[in-house]
Amino acid sequence: MSIMEMIKELALRTDELPPVYWVETRPTCYKCRTNEVQLAGDYCEFCTQEQKQGYEALTMTGRCANGAQRDSGILYHAVMLGQYKAVCGATHGRRSRWSEYHGVSVTCPRCMKKLEREA
Repeated sequence: MSIMEMIKELALRTDELPPVYWVETRPTCYKCRTNEVQLAGDYCEFCTQEQKQGYEALTMTGRCANGAQRDSGILYHAVMLGQYKAVCGATHGRRSRWSEYHGVSVTCPRCMKKLEREA
């Protein structure tokens, strides 16, 4: 008996196909691209909060000379939306940048003082 004959015989014995299940992919946040949202183009709660307050809590990456030196800073600075410099004046170096991971709150004392003065 050949393989094709075996498949035909099995197909004749099988009355119905088993159900097919699929996983629906949900849209992600338009800004951070990590959190799920209801509709495409929406912002998640975290990004909505950042939009309201007008700044992001970001930390700097370490020296990016090679993969082994990819540490990060310990302070979260307040960086105004659309800018590259923190409120306190801190900026990244030639080989580092702002991390794409956002903090919940600002921990830099100089940024906190400037934000309190502006409020």
